[in-house]
Amino acid sequence: MAVLADRQDAGSTVDPIALLSQASNIREIERMGSGEWTILYSHEPGIGTTGGKCFYSALIPRTRVRKAMKNDSWEVMIGKGLPSFSQGYDGDKVTTRYDRFGFSQVEPLVFVREFHSLKPEQFDLLEEFRHFHNLYHDRKNDRYIFIDERGEDEVVVEASDARVRVKTRYLKQFMAVRQLSLAVYFDHRVDTTVDIEVAKQALPSRTVVEKELRYSFNVGDLSLSPAVTFSRLVGKKIIAPPPIEECGVWPFETRKDRFTEFIIGVDANGRNILYTADEDELANYFGRNPGSPHYLTRCGSVARYSGNITTIRINTRWRTDTLDAAVSGDSALTMICPIT
Repeated sequence: MAVLADRQDAGSTVDPIALLSQASNIREIERMGSGEWTILYSHEPGIGTTGGKCFYSALIPRTRVRKAMKNDSWEVMIGKGLPSFSQGYDGDKVTTRYDRFGFSQVEPLVFVREFHSLKPEQFDLLEEFRHFHNLYHDRKNDRYIFIDERGEDEVVVEASDARVRVKTRYLKQFMAVRQLSLAVYFDHRVDTTVDIEVAKQALPSRTVVEKELRYSFNVGDLSLSPAVTFSRLVGKKIIAPPPIEECGVWPFETRKDRFTEFIIGVDANGRNILYTADEDELANYFGRNPGSPHYLTRCGSVARYSGNITTIRINTRWRTDTLDAAVSGDSALTMICPIT
């Protein structure tokens, strides 16, 4: 796939074989769960074709992962996972059971509900996830926001009809508490007009099975005029939960006195990478502390405030006083204290 990936990324002209290979889609799937955001639901129709991309997700017990990885099919389909009854037999006796998430035995993080075309589809975030992080729902913008004890806010979930995504750090904290894995399902299709025999020779069908990734890739054609050749990539990726000790909430939360820390990056779990401001722990131009961040490392800056003012009120809980200077973007602030 490396050669095809190079063909797909090189130049502005799209190579139909490289496009059919779905190399960029595969790379996206392989990286999923290791960036700042994780997609929980996405539906992207193809432009000018019948192709498109689709993601869905659900929490799955770790005891079911091995069984789930035996096939490419999804444990729950979009629009399912809602409360229902199921019936079975205990000998000759019919038994009836109520199932909170249907009979899929997995928990969707996003519920897609439809109302017989009489009302628009509705997307609901798993209630327990919202309550666990005590997220405020900004209904106007359909965002879910975490507000910490200092009054600082952070967007945790962004939702739209086409996509729902979550900050990976908050997702993995919840997974750690529940000790549930996340199954990310995908079904992607690409259409081109390249000759089917040429496509099949270049891209043979295959099934890939790895520890936490399984998918099938196939090339076919549609009986259309002109003929359409397509590739389909369908499967799932399993993201394991961190240890419960890394959930970041009491009684596993750790606090200790330390130098001021700054954000210098994001780790594979989507959490901010912090590093001390203690100069004795940082690298410099003379070889001190090799392997540590340089003392001139660029850090995340606050860019909310502007104007020629002497006092700023932040979230009504804090006051920042300046020494008769304009405050703009990443300017230094002289003093921050609680409003009494």
